[in-house]
Amino acid sequence: MKLFLIDPAGLGLDLSVQALSLGHEVRHFIADGPKTVRIGERVVNRVRSIADNCRWADVVFITDNAKYLKSLDAMRTELHDTVFVGPTYDQAQWEVNRKVGQDLLQHYDIPIAPYQIFHNYDSAVAYIKKRDARLVSKPYGGDVDKALSYVAKGPEDMLYMLERWKKLGKLKFPFILQDFIKGVEFGVEGWFNGEDWTGEWHENFEHKKFMNDDVGMNTGEMGTVQLVVTKSVIADRLLKPLTAHLKAEQYVGFFDVNCIVDNKGRAWPLEITARPGWPTLNLQTSLFRGDFVETLRDEKAIYFTRDRVCTGVVITIPDYPYSQITRREVIGIPVWGFEPDNGHFHPCEMMVNQSGQWVTAGDYVCVVTGHGSSVSKSREEAYINLKSLSLPNSPMYRTDIGKKLEKELPLLRKHGLAKSWRY
Repeated sequence: MKLFLIDPAGLGLDLSVQALSLGHEVRHFIADGPKTVRIGERVVNRVRSIADNCRWADVVFITDNAKYLKSLDAMRTELHDTVFVGPTYDQAQWEVNRKVGQDLLQHYDIPIAPYQIFHNYDSAVAYIKKRDARLVSKPYGGDVDKALSYVAKGPEDMLYMLERWKKLGKLKFPFILQDFIKGVEFGVEGWFNGEDWTGEWHENFEHKKFMNDDVGMNTGEMGTVQLVVTKSVIADRLLKPLTAHLKAEQYVGFFDVNCIVDNKGRAWPLEITARPGWPTLNLQTSLFRGDFVETLRDEKAIYFTRDRVCTGVVITIPDYPYSQITRREVIGIPVWGFEPDNGHFHPCEMMVNQSGQWVTAGDYVCVVTGHGSSVSKSREEAYINLKSLSLPNSPMYRTDIGKKLEKELPLLRKHGLAKSWRY
């Protein structure tokens, strides 16, 4: 089978390595740039043409929702026998344009937290002073500064941050101010095959802060805990109501809604993600059952190991998450003990040097996973696996991924959610 990954940011190396190990032909497009220049070197066949390789492929897997989508929409029209996995340009707007996503949820009677869109600093300040409430700021649009996602502790806090961003020249795009909702952050994802859900639900808990106990800056994410189940109350509420819409759109791929469950058990969606998540996809590769490329081509579905908790821990090196130092300082650092055949080691910004050693190709190095019948057993295995790796240059990772679930799972179960989970 011929698999073509369109992966502008170089996030999907793990998927290519998995496909190669199954004997498939793989071509991997990663956009040329200073942060991606060495990712996958001596590991995958990096190509620079999109159109020609789409015509070559049996399956085209899109890892991103921000680039090349209009060109890919034209390729979909041309190549009727090729399976395209991932969003069209219009489907990407469900996440990229937050209002589109929120309107979609409301249309299908899924309640959302109140929010306002702002295009300038002064109107936002007036709104905050009038509301005198705790709010959350979120960027609005595609290629924007994710640091503008901020959960304020109160109105004074948000006013200060807006003033600071204005002085730093960061308020160049529209942004949203949304009501803060106290509760447990909980996500659910399903695989949609163009016609329907496959019947497996991926319930997950993200850990976005850089340090233990959710201290420090927001990152892309430092770890995730996931469980694949066949019955999910949260999926019944947040995913199944969208079935007719996704079928009409002929959407194929992973589809996630993250939410806050408040103290009355109501689920308030934060955002729609119609694309792979990171490191969520790394956890999913460790849970694949069978040959995922073959099933994509023949059935437009991927199947996973069920009822086994999977914990994933992100390993980084300085100066993540800022990523501002030169590439020569973060490329070529050996990761001793890294064996992708292990099944629990998932390369991210990595490459192989001339001696055949796996080394870093950036500061977001890899994800290490562990499985277990419970959260505690799964996280224990993940950290045992992690200890078999050795990196110079001060590797960084959280040591508490999954630990918060000891308190959060009982809160969700009280409202009939997360029934299949055990801590």
